[in-house]
Amino acid sequence: AEAAAEAAGVRGKRDKREDILGVLGVASLAHAKYLVVATGRKFVGEIPGVGAVYKVTAWKQRVLGERKALGRDSAVALSHQAIEEALLGELLETHGLYCSWDFDITHTQQRL
Repeated sequence: AEAAAEAAGVRGKRDKREDILGVLGVASLAHAKYLVVATGRKFVGEIPGVGAVYKVTAWKQRVLGERKALGRDSAVALSHQAIEEALLGELLETHGLYCSWDFDITHTQQRL
C-alpha cells in the first residue's frame, strides 16, 4: 500500500499541468540555467498586415540545471542562488515584455 501511495504521489506531480503561452528564453546565470516562460498575456495592438502584439502579464522561471562546480550544497551557494533568482525575477518585472505569435518583433525591428 505504501508503494502504491508513493507511486500515486509521483504520478500526481507529473500530472500537474500549467498553461505555457511561449518560451521567452533561457537565462544562463552563475549558479543555474533558468527556463523563462510566458504564462499570461494581454492584447495591446495589431500591426496591419503583420499580426497581433501582446504584453506578457505573467511568467515563470524554472531551473533547468545547476552548476555543480560552485558548491551548490553550501549555505552560501544556496543564498547566492536565491539572490540570483530574485534578481532575475526583478529584471523580468522591470520593463514590459512584448511578444507576437505571428512574427518576430525583435528581428523585425532590427531590420527597420
